[in-house]
Amino acid sequence: ASASAISTRFGDAFLSAPIQTMIDKLSSTEFLDYTDHKKLNISLLQTTLLALAPVLDDAEKKQFKNQNVRHWLDGLKDAIYDAEDLLNQISYDSLRCKVTNQVRNFLSSPFNTNRDINSQIEKLCERLQHFAHMKETLGLQTAASQEVFGRVPSTSLVRESVIVGRKDDKKKLIKMLLSDRDTDNNDIGVVAILGLGGLGKTTLAQLLYNDIEVRNHFDLKAWVCVSEDFNILRVTKHLLEGITSRTWDSNDLDILQAELKQILRNKRFLFVLDDVWNDDYYELVTSFAGKYGSKVIITTRVQTVAEVGRASHIYKLNLLSDEDCWSLISKCAFESEGFHGDEYPTLEAIGRRIARKCQGLPLAAKALGALLHFNRDAKHWNEILYCDIWELQGDNGVLPALRLSYLYLPSDLKRCFAYCSIFPKDYPLDRKQLVLLWIAEGFIENSLGMKEAEEIGDEFFGELISRSLIQQSNDDVDGKFFAMHDLVSDLTTFISGASCCRLELV
Repeated sequence: ASASAISTRFGDAFLSAPIQTMIDKLSSTEFLDYTDHKKLNISLLQTTLLALAPVLDDAEKKQFKNQNVRHWLDGLKDAIYDAEDLLNQISYDSLRCKVTNQVRNFLSSPFNTNRDINSQIEKLCERLQHFAHMKETLGLQTAASQEVFGRVPSTSLVRESVIVGRKDDKKKLIKMLLSDRDTDNNDIGVVAILGLGGLGKTTLAQLLYNDIEVRNHFDLKAWVCVSEDFNILRVTKHLLEGITSRTWDSNDLDILQAELKQILRNKRFLFVLDDVWNDDYYELVTSFAGKYGSKVIITTRVQTVAEVGRASHIYKLNLLSDEDCWSLISKCAFESEGFHGDEYPTLEAIGRRIARKCQGLPLAAKALGALLHFNRDAKHWNEILYCDIWELQGDNGVLPALRLSYLYLPSDLKRCFAYCSIFPKDYPLDRKQLVLLWIAEGFIENSLGMKEAEEIGDEFFGELISRSLIQQSNDDVDGKFFAMHDLVSDLTTFISGASCCRLELV
């Protein structure tokens, strides 16, 4: 699909796409012919949807700081989903009649009588009108029209992480990893990288893991994302799979640990336990038995996790400087072109002020850089700088920079992004499978054919990567699986609200 074929208004609200789709359907000649023939009263439904549409952008911004608006949006989502279902049923009945060229036939209809359909439409209109009447009470205003941008073309290649301000950290940590001193726990040295969420702990660990000097020093390596719910059986399996490149079906922990111990015998190994939240991991580490000089890297936000695990080294990762944040923003915003201050003096001045709002977090800087990349106009950059989202400063655990990234997503992409809330944190996202799920949910128009729908879906996925909302999975060498940062996952949960139903791993 060409980029121009799916261009849209940036910043449209989450519900803008489904409402516009319904308005278009209600206005179509084929739909009107059917509803006239069946004497269905759809005019009020269309009028109510048209009344709601203009205030959605304002509601989406205000939900971050107004709980009443958030509840209003959650309720409206449910009503809109029910409206979609009802119109789809009517469309089905219309198609059924068209195919058979009969009003009544042996095929079952979703409706018993025209009165039944009108009754459902009337109830739905009452629900939607309730939300329309509340918009004045909540102070929701009509948003100004926004400029239309074509999508930036995406590629199938994953853009490498831009690393800024971590050279000294990497150098010091490599020295710790290559040293055979300071080992404990059965000759195993534990190096804990400690820091806030979004500070780049995982990225730094990945740099170490893939460093050629580190690779040559260790005989075996494996990476496991532990996450909040530590499961020793699952982690042990992943370690075995990482060093043997085969699947282990056994659920007997004793057998698995015996196999792992046998494989590690007389081997110098490096294990990374990423995103550790409690000290249960220490029991696993004490079961390792490898060659002197073996190391385990853990990344954690929790000081006590590093201390209880008796790490040989606790490396506290510091915030990036404002200068480093600006460097990261400019690299993401200008990519391969490179940033030249003499060409964009106004943008540099605005960008440096935006960088100070990143609070030293690389995740925030990358997200903002990707956002600024889409429009290098001083007016747009000032809108980002002066947006009132900054006043919230991390309420509900969501970074303001990530909220801004979400707000500036196109409406159809917002639905695809919010859908990811069903996955547990650190869940490996299969690109093709997720695209097919988006299509099945109706988030991507497939009237032009399945192949083109998949191409559009793949482009959507690529755009989420380019905006740093999805990233390459750290332990996937084949480039097939992707993941969301914990803080981005928190954002999807917040956006989905009451409609979020998360799958849980067992």
